[in-house]
Amino acid sequence: MPRQKKIEVTHDGVRRTYIMWYADDPPARREAIAFFRTVGDLFPAMNIPREVEEMPVDEATKYLRNHPIQEQWEGLTLVGTIEDRDLVRLQHIRELRRVWVLNGNVSHQGMKHLLWLDRIESLVLYSERLTDACLESIRQMSSLRTLDMQGSLNVSRSAFEEAILSLPQIEALYAPEPP
Repeated sequence: MPRQKKIEVTHDGVRRTYIMWYADDPPARREAIAFFRTVGDLFPAMNIPREVEEMPVDEATKYLRNHPIQEQWEGLTLVGTIEDRDLVRLQHIRELRRVWVLNGNVSHQGMKHLLWLDRIESLVLYSERLTDACLESIRQMSSLRTLDMQGSLNVSRSAFEEAILSLPQIEALYAPEPP
């Protein structure tokens, strides 16, 4: 059964209030969202369909009720206790663009699950278990624009600098601090 949520949007100085209707998530996605909410914070994306931007609010509300969409997520911050195997759930929330892993239990094995996120733009990794081996996964993230590994003290600066050479799209980066 679709659920509704009130969203306020300001565009070009005009504030509009929409009632969004979200379709039910498949069970695996629902479980992944519930899990990540218990160990961190999920930040919703503003995914209002373009079709309604120019419609009068009443017409837009009617349209949204008749065309439920899947709720989308923009960012994920993980601060609770998680293990590498927990990150397999990312395959069900592939739209994430920003991920912060502020947890000492994630290793290069867990990093492989981040490859499900083919639109990831910003990645912050602070984990004592990460080593140079995690950079192999990071090299494959072609949409990545910001990378912060200051808190991953077991990643060598030289390996980090070599890895970012294969990521010309990076706009901001923060290398691991030397031990």
